[in-house]
Amino acid sequence: MSLFSELFGGGGMKSIQSGYVSTTSLSSGSGEDTEYVDITISSVNTAKAVITFAGGFADSVVNTTFRSGGTSVQEPTRRLTSPTNLRLAVPNTFASACAGRWTVMEYD
Repeated sequence: MSLFSELFGGGGMKSIQSGYVSTTSLSSGSGEDTEYVDITISSVNTAKAVITFAGGFADSVVNTTFRSGGTSVQEPTRRLTSPTNLRLAVPNTFASACAGRWTVMEYD
C-alpha cells in the first residue's frame, strides 16, 4: 500500500486544477492573512487535497518571477479556506504583488 492510499483512502487521483496568478490587487486582513490573494477553484474535498505553488509575493509582479535587483521574494502560505477557494497569504505588508503557478490535486 502506498503512503498516499494510506493517507487519502483509494489513492487514485480524482482531479487536478492548475493556473497562474499575476496580480497587484492584494486583499488586506490580519495575522497570517495580512496580505492575500483568493483564487476561485472547482469544488474539492479539502481533506483529500494537496496544494503546490511556485512563485511568491514581492514589490512588483516582475520581481516575483525574476527576483531582479536583489529584491526579496516571500513564499506565501497556501490553504483551502473552503471547497472552492484557494488562499495565498503572507503575514506582513512587505509585498504589493503576487505571481506564480498554483496546483490543487485531489485524491480519491
